[in-house]
Amino acid sequence: MKRFLFIVHRWLGIALGLFMLLWFFSGLVMVYSGSTAVTQQERLVHAKPISLHDASALLSVGEVWRLSEQQRSSAKFTSAMQSHDHDKQKASSIKLSQLKPKVIEARLTVINNSPVWQIEDDAGRHYALSALNGDIQNISTDSALQISKTWIAKEATPQVIKVVDKDLGTRMMMFDSYRPFIKVAIGDSAGTELDISSKTGEVVVVTTQLQRILAYSGEWLHYFRFLDSLGFSDYRKPILTWTSFTACFAVLVGLIVGWLRWRPGWFGTRIYNNGQVQPYRESWSKWHFWLGLTGGIITLTWILSGFLVNNPWEIFTKAKFSQQQLLQFQGGPLSSELLATLPEAILPKDMQTVELLMRTIGGQSFVRAYAAIGKSLAIGRHKQEEKEKSLLEAAQRLLPKAKIKDYVLITDYDDFYYPNHRKSLTERPLPVLRVNFNDSADHRVYIDPTEGRVLLKIDHSRRAYRWLFFALHNWDLGVLYSRPLWDVWMVIWSLIGLILSMTSLYIGWRRMKVSIKNCLARSGYQNKIKRLTNC
Repeated sequence: MKRFLFIVHRWLGIALGLFMLLWFFSGLVMVYSGSTAVTQQERLVHAKPISLHDASALLSVGEVWRLSEQQRSSAKFTSAMQSHDHDKQKASSIKLSQLKPKVIEARLTVINNSPVWQIEDDAGRHYALSALNGDIQNISTDSALQISKTWIAKEATPQVIKVVDKDLGTRMMMFDSYRPFIKVAIGDSAGTELDISSKTGEVVVVTTQLQRILAYSGEWLHYFRFLDSLGFSDYRKPILTWTSFTACFAVLVGLIVGWLRWRPGWFGTRIYNNGQVQPYRESWSKWHFWLGLTGGIITLTWILSGFLVNNPWEIFTKAKFSQQQLLQFQGGPLSSELLATLPEAILPKDMQTVELLMRTIGGQSFVRAYAAIGKSLAIGRHKQEEKEKSLLEAAQRLLPKAKIKDYVLITDYDDFYYPNHRKSLTERPLPVLRVNFNDSADHRVYIDPTEGRVLLKIDHSRRAYRWLFFALHNWDLGVLYSRPLWDVWMVIWSLIGLILSMTSLYIGWRRMKVSIKNCLARSGYQNKIKRLTNC
C-alpha cells in the first residue's frame, strides 16, 4: 500500500506540478492586484455637475421614456433579430408587451456636457436618454474621447484603441447590459486605459499598465482564462474543477506519504540508520519533504477551498437573488409620481449635484442627490420609520413563504457582511439593515437603507461557503483578517507553496528524464542513436 501511495504521489506531482506553481504565483499576485471596476465614489469624483441654470429645460423620466419608445423598440427588435440569426421566425414572434418595459431605476447625470437620464428597465437593460429630448445617446468613438477627458490630466492626449465586447476586465456578467465597450488610452505615463460603455457613456473599468500586467499574471492564470483566449471557454470551468479536484487528492496523498516517511523518534520509536528523521539525502528532496510536511495542511486547505470557487456541481445555492426576485423586492417600477417629477423641482439649490438617483421600493420613493466630494442628500420628507417599514415589506416580498424573525440596523461589520481586502469599502456601506427570516434555510438579507438595495443574501448553504472558501482561501478569519497580520500570513504561506511547487517540478523533471532514458534503453533506441552519432 505504501508503495502504491508513493507512485501515485510521484506521478500526480509530475502531472500537476506546473499547475500548482501557477496557482501559488498567480494567487500571490492577486492578493495585491485589487479590483479595476469603477466604484460609485470614483464615478462621482469624475462626474460633471448638473447645471441649475438650465434645470428648467430638463424633462422628467416619464417624458423621456415616452419620447424614446419608438427608438428603444426598434433597437430591441434589431438586437433580437441579430441574436437569433438561426431562427428569424422566433425573433419576429416577440410580443409587443416585451417591447414596452417599465423603468425601475433612473439616474440623472451629465455626459459630454449634456444632461442624460441613465435608465434601467425591468429586463435589466440600460439606456442613456437625453434629458432634453429623449433621444437615445449612442456613444461614438469621438464621444468616448470627449468622455475620457474628464478622467485625464490636461497634458494627456487620449486615443481610441478598439471596440471590444468582452475582455479580461469586462468579462463579468454585471457588465452584460453595458456592452460593447470603447477602449480608450488616455496617454499618461501610467499607461491608463478606460473601458467606456457604448450604451450609456459611463466608464466602467479603469486600468493602468501595471494593473493589466498584474491581471494577466494573476487572475488570467489563476482561473485558467487563457483557455477562453484559445476558444475553449465552454470547457474552462470543468477543466479547472477537475484539475483542482485531482490536485486535492495529490496533496492529500503527499501528506500521507510525508507522515509515513517521517520518523521523529518520539517515545522511543526508531529512526533511520543514518540518524536522520527522514530518508532523503539529496537537497531538493529534503526541501520538498520538509516544506510538504510543514505547509501541506495549508496547501491542502488552499487547493480544497479553491476547488469550491466555481461552485462545482452547484452544491451551494446562488450567491445573489434573481432579477425576478429583485423586481419583487422593489414592488414594481418607478411610481407615477416620480416618473412625472421634473428635475428642476427636486435638485438641491445649496449643493453642486453631479448625480440624481430615483428608485421606488413598494411605493416608497428613494430619491438622492450626490456631490462629487462624496456628500449625498435625501430628497423628500419621508420619515425614517416609513422607509424602514417599506424596506421590511420589500424584504418579505423576496421570500414570500418565510416570515421575518427579527431585524436590526447595524453600524459595524459582522462575520458575513464585511469588505474583503481586494474591494473598496464603498461596496460594503454602513449602516445596513440586517433582516433574519425563520424559514428552513435560515435566510438573512442585508439591505442598504440609503438607496434601498439588496447588498447580500445569506442562507445555510452560503454560510458554509463563507467558512469553506472565504475563511480558508482568502483567510478572512478572526485575527488573521486584520492587517498587516493578514499580509504576513498570505505572503509567507504563498512563498512556501511556491518553493514546494518548484521542488516538485524539479524532482518530477529529473524523474521523467530517468524514465524516458530507461524506456529508450529497453526499446533499443538509445543504442541506435549512439551508433548514428558515431558515424
